[in-house]
Amino acid sequence: MKKPEDLRATRHHIALTISLLGLLLTLPVTIDRNNRLGWFDVLVWICLIAGVWATSRRKRHLVTGVLLLTVTMLLAATRASIEQLPDWQRVEKVIEVLMRGLYVVFFGYIAATILGEVLRARFVTRDHIYGTVAVYLLLGLLWGNVFALVQYSRPDSFRLVPTETRIAGDGDQIVSSPPTRGESEVQLIYFAFVSMMTVGYGDVIPQTSFARMLVLLPAIMGQFYIAVLVARMVGLVGGARRRGR
Repeated sequence: MKKPEDLRATRHHIALTISLLGLLLTLPVTIDRNNRLGWFDVLVWICLIAGVWATSRRKRHLVTGVLLLTVTMLLAATRASIEQLPDWQRVEKVIEVLMRGLYVVFFGYIAATILGEVLRARFVTRDHIYGTVAVYLLLGLLWGNVFALVQYSRPDSFRLVPTETRIAGDGDQIVSSPPTRGESEVQLIYFAFVSMMTVGYGDVIPQTSFARMLVLLPAIMGQFYIAVLVARMVGLVGGARRRGR
C-alpha cells in the first residue's frame, strides 16, 4: 500500500506535467494577443508553483523554490511599475534578462530535483513516469530561455522566421517583418525542443559560432536523457520482476 506522501507526490507530478503542457499549447495564442509576453510570465508562474509543489517533500527544496519564485515575481512587479520612468525601456531590458536567467535556474533546479528522485528510485511507479515527462518539458523550456538570453545579447545569433502580413488590395501583397519579442520567444522555445529531438526542420537557424556550439548541448542532452532513462526504467522493471519470483 502506498504511503500518503507517495500519493501526494504523484498528484504533484501530474499537476506539473499538465501545467507545462498547458503552457506550451496556449503560449502561441497568448503571444498572438499580446506581444509583451505578460501572459507568458503568468503561465510560467503557474508552472513554477506546480514545480515547487512537486518538490516540496523536502524542506530545503521547498524553501529554495519559494525563494526563487518570490524573486521572480518581484522582478516582474518591478518591470510592470517602471513604465513611468523616463528611461524605462533600458531598465526593462535589464530586468527581462534577469528574469530569463532566473527562469533558467528555476527550471534547472526543479528538473534536477525530480530527476534525482527518479534515478534513486528502487521501482517504477506512475509518479516516476510523470516525473520524467515533466523533466523533459522543463529542459526544453530551460534551453528556450537560454537561447532567448543569447538572442537578447546578440540579436543576430539566430535567424528566426519573419512575420508575414497580407495587405488587402489589388495584388494582395504579403509584407514580411521581423518577429516581435513574443514571437521570437515562441520560436526559440520551439527550436529548443526541436534541437533536443534532433529533428532539424531548418526554419530557425543558429548563425554565430557560439550559437551553433550552444545548440549542440540540448541535442546531446536530449539523446542521452532518453537513452539513460529508458535503460534505468528497464533495469527497475527487470529488478522488480526478479524480486517477485
